[in-house]
Amino acid sequence: MRTTITLPDDIVKDLMHHTHTKKTTEAVIIAIQEWLRMKKISEIKKLRGKLDIDEHLRELRQREIKKLDDING
Repeated sequence: MRTTITLPDDIVKDLMHHTHTKKTTEAVIIAIQEWLRMKKISEIKKLRGKLDIDEHLRELRQREIKKLDDING
């Protein structure tokens, strides 16, 4: 997608420095990807304590063991 935006020069220069890129487009893409990644991590962290992962993990392990027992006779 092509977009035209106006960004402060100092922010773009700083962004390009920290992303180690020579092109503004590359720097903006990296910044957006990183922001999205951090947002997803934040959403996952909010689930902490709300899921009973241990119980699900035990159930999955039991299924795998049963499957292997069935295969091996």
